[in-house]
Amino acid sequence: MIKKDDLVIVRGQFNGKVFGINPGKKIVTVDYDGRYEDFLWGSPDVDPVNPDTDWDAARNNLLANVKRFSRNYWIVVESQSREEYEPDGTIWSPANITSGNKASYESIKDLKKGDVIFHVVNHHITGVSIVTSGFQPAPCPYPEGSAFYGMSGYQVSVQWHFISPIDISTNQMKNFIKNNCRVGVQGSPSAFDQKGNIWRGAYLHRLELAIAKHFINNINNLALVNPLPLPPVK
Repeated sequence: MIKKDDLVIVRGQFNGKVFGINPGKKIVTVDYDGRYEDFLWGSPDVDPVNPDTDWDAARNNLLANVKRFSRNYWIVVESQSREEYEPDGTIWSPANITSGNKASYESIKDLKKGDVIFHVVNHHITGVSIVTSGFQPAPCPYPEGSAFYGMSGYQVSVQWHFISPIDISTNQMKNFIKNNCRVGVQGSPSAFDQKGNIWRGAYLHRLELAIAKHFINNINNLALVNPLPLPPVK
């Protein structure tokens, strides 16, 4: 069983060491890359350097609860009100958020190189980006007057592609989303509510497998779609 001071690899890119364990809450605190972070017992983001069957079993249990979520595809809500978005080649999230959508912002730490992100502006998917780097500490890039101005946070680099906007607020699209979203799943909350709408406060979320494939099928630019690594849909 994994124990204090055991060596681990975090998110496939950082060397770390177990700092502490809380068996009652099934939480493991890991020291890596100059920071401390809590992970669920069996987290897929932590790989013990030495084989650990207990950790593997816990991981399989966690993944079974979120198996309908893609491990490769994400959705980010740039805005639900403004009409335009100018991509700058990065995605940024604030650190130390304590609000109800905390997990929505902290998801940036789970992005990996090669992941695909659908960008939503004013209820339309207007672009697709490919993650080109892991997350790194970065100051807020937004101008003075924005809600997060002056805050510290994290960012990843992405390669952006514009697409013909896909309206996700139509009744047909909302019905599809409603029938395939996973509302309220602990550890991987959906970006959508029970009616198929993006929930207020959503920012960055994993996409359900069926919804990811449906979005891809609605992209008209085949030159963009063909190179994308389609998620396995079962």
